[in-house]
Amino acid sequence: MNKNKSTNNSSKSVPNFPQHNLPEPFLKLQTLGYGDHVEVYEKTVRQILAGDAHKGAETLLKMILDETYYDYDTEEYEEGEGGDARGWTPYNALRILGRLGKAGEIGIIPLMPLL
Repeated sequence: MNKNKSTNNSSKSVPNFPQHNLPEPFLKLQTLGYGDHVEVYEKTVRQILAGDAHKGAETLLKMILDETYYDYDTEEYEEGEGGDARGWTPYNALRILGRLGKAGEIGIIPLMPLL
C-alpha cells in the first residue's frame, strides 16, 4: 500500500463538530486520513514553529486526546486503513507533535497513559 495516499473511503457526510473547526495548518490534518504524510508533517511543523510554537503544540495535544474524531466513522466502517479521514486526525497530530522539538515536550506526561 502506498503510505503517502489517504485511503478515505467515505464521503464527508457528517459536518465537522464545532470543536474541530480549527484554523490552518491544523484543519489540514483532518483531510489526510491514513498514511505517512511526511511532507505535510514537515510543512506543518515549519508553520507552527514560525508562529507560537507552544500554542501550536497545545492545539496538537488537544487534537490527539480528542476521541470525538472517531465519531465521524459510520457504522459500516470495519476499522483498518479506511474510514473517514477525520478519524486519523489524532494520529497525524501526534506525528507532528513529535517533530516539534522542545515545544512538543508538553505531550510527554499527558500521553504516557496511551503507551
